[in-house]
Amino acid sequence: VLKNENPWIIRHNAIVALGKIASLDAIKDLIEIAEDRSESPYIRTDAIMSLGQIGAQNPDEVDKIAPALIGVLGDESRLSILSKSVSERAIEALGKMGNLVVPYLIQEFKGNQDKDVRKNIVQLLGEIGDKAAIAVLTDAVKNDSDLYVRSYSVFALTDIVIQHPDIAKEV
Repeated sequence: VLKNENPWIIRHNAIVALGKIASLDAIKDLIEIAEDRSESPYIRTDAIMSLGQIGAQNPDEVDKIAPALIGVLGDESRLSILSKSVSERAIEALGKMGNLVVPYLIQEFKGNQDKDVRKNIVQLLGEIGDKAAIAVLTDAVKNDSDLYVRSYSVFALTDIVIQHPDIAKEV
């Protein structure tokens, strides 16, 4: 049903259903769809959101799902100007998994040179609010080469402090 020869509405409904039931058997196929740049952005974003649902309900699967979603963070493909990009949907899906993805995000932040990907990671770390991100965000404020990454790091640290007021003096 997930194959490209089927009508898009059938594929869309099947992908959404797999996310709703958190099908572990579908992870591999959903990752392939999410990563396939020749695939419609509409179908890719469906797969991404379903992966987020599966990861949120199955923490043991995050190690398979998070790297795939992080891998599409720089992809600005979208169906139309009014729809969210692949990257924006990946941020939403990663956010559903919360603290479980923080180590993956930190690792990617440290190794990725794409300023847009780094900015997206910083925003997501702030939204998640895990204290484990403080050191990398503090370093980014002081040393990152990109002004926007530094600026967004300030906001991310602020978000973490709001969620954990007891650490305000440390940051």
